[in-house]
Amino acid sequence: MYPTPIHKAAALIESLQINHPFIDRNKRTGYVMMRMLLIKTDWTLMHRKLRNIFS
Repeated sequence: MYPTPIHKAAALIESLQINHPFIDRNKRTGYVMMRMLLIKTDWTLMHRKLRNIFS
């Protein structure tokens, strides 16, 4: 259904933020779930400045 783990993570965080399944902390929960999914699929997020330092 999703071509890459990035697309799946984006759909997951969007769903958790828009649907508000919890009374509070929807953004934090969405971010943590997105990070867990990306870590599980061997992907990582890196800030542009850090990427320039490490490349």
